[in-house]
Amino acid sequence: MGFEVMQRYGPSALFVSAGGYHHHIGLNTWAGVGAPPPPAGAVGLRHFTVRLPNAGALEEVAVRLREAAIPVETVGEAILASDPSSNAILLATGT
Repeated sequence: MGFEVMQRYGPSALFVSAGGYHHHIGLNTWAGVGAPPPPAGAVGLRHFTVRLPNAGALEEVAVRLREAAIPVETVGEAILASDPSSNAILLATGT
């Protein structure tokens, strides 16, 4: 997606950011690599939002995702992508 890797924590966690900040997003596989997605209707996070500075930046991320064969869904003026465990990220512009 274009984030910079700021720190790796062994093979199970990664911290990424934009613009050199210590981290904006922490990622981990503590529930296990390849853990299945939660069942339909389960309580949990529907998605989280990453705000990009403008439409050009949003399009750059969309291109990277498509080039990586990651399905992207258009939602209004935003895009929605999901990881293999069905954790969704809404990518949008503005505040």
